[in-house]
Formats: sequence, C-alpha cells, structure tokens
Amino acid sequence: MAYPEIFSMAQLFGYASMAFSIFASTRTSDRSLLLLGSMSSLLIGIHYIMLAAPVAGLMAGLTGIRYIWGRQIRGWKLAAPFLTINFCTLVFAEHNLIAVLAVLATSFGIVAVSFLDGFRMRVGFMGAGATWIIHNLIVGSIGGLILSVINMAIQGSTAWRMIRANIQSDLRRT
Repeated sequence: MAYPEIFSMAQLFGYASMAFSIFASTRTSDRSLLLLGSMSSLLIGIHYIMLAAPVAGLMAGLTGIRYIWGRQIRGWKLAAPFLTINFCTLVFAEHNLIAVLAVLATSFGIVAVSFLDGFRMRVGFMGAGATWIIHNLIVGSIGGLILSVINMAIQGSTAWRMIRANIQSDLRRT
C-alpha cells in the first residue's frame, strides 16, 4: 500500500465527512442527525471515488439515502431494495477485495438498521465498523479510518453500558 498524502483533496473530503459525522452524533434533533449523516455519506462517497474505490463511493451514496428513509421505514421494506442493490453490485462490479469489503460493510449496516435494536444493533454496527476499518486501511482513507475507529469505540462503549445495565438490573431482581 502506498502511503496517502494527508492533505490531498481526496483526504480533505474524508476529513470533512468525519467532521460532519461526529457533529451529527451530537445532535438531539433527528432531522439534523439525518441531514448531517447524509451529508457525511455524500462527502465520504466523493472521497472514496477520488481514492479509486468507486464501489465504496456507491455504497456511501446509498447509505446517505438509507439515512433519510431509515427514519420512516424498517424491516424488509428498507432492507430489500438496498440489499438487492448490494447483491447486484457484487455480481456486476469489479471482483476485488476492496469492493467486497465495501458491500459487506454496508450490508452489515443495512441489517443492523432494518432488523436489530439495542445491543444487537450495536454489534451489527461494530461488524460494519470493523469491515470499514480493513477497507480504509487498504484504500488509504485517513479520515475514513479515524471515523471508523471512533464509531467502533462509541458503539463498543454503548454496548458495554447496555450489558452493565442488564447485569445490574438482573442483580436488583435477585
């Protein structure tokens, strides 16, 4: 892997995406969260395209759309179109590890958002995050890598707090 220039135009789009995503996670308004999350997805999509990872760019664009629809739709109504697009992308796109990782990571996210909740949703997000970390290491995405690590830490911390709360709840019942 060639080491990326940390201030190239491609990396700047990645950093901007990271900033939007982190800022989005601080919003209490669902509308703001979804709008900023969609903007983050658009920026990271451009970033991936500039890093010659077009499948990841497509997956990021779809994630931006899913952010908006996911608030109103869950289950198969949300998952079916996105998983179908992911499957078709795998069939028709370049068959390389970078493309497969992008589709796999996005699929983890689709399943987590569409069917899971609570602790299980966090585990799904951590699966997606781990896959994006590997992808970002391969393509040289600095902002994407930092964002994925931060998201994994947040999801892991939240999952741990949920486990602790369950244990404490069980102890109070006994």
